[in-house]
Amino acid sequence: MNAKIFLVDDEQPVLDGLSVIITRFLPELTICGTARSGKVAIEAIQQTHPDIIIMDIRMPGMSGID
Repeated sequence: MNAKIFLVDDEQPVLDGLSVIITRFLPELTICGTARSGKVAIEAIQQTHPDIIIMDIRMPGMSGID
């Protein structure tokens, strides 16, 4: 069974890079979603129920700590 991972960062190139790295080097992980803000992430995470969340700490509006 693959673990589901959700990525959150306000910079699209970072999301793209992480997606490539995870897909290429960690085939046991499935990216179940991405978001570019904390607010969008909260809504999407409630629907996708990921096992792992990688979130940027410094984002405009709602930070990764919030």
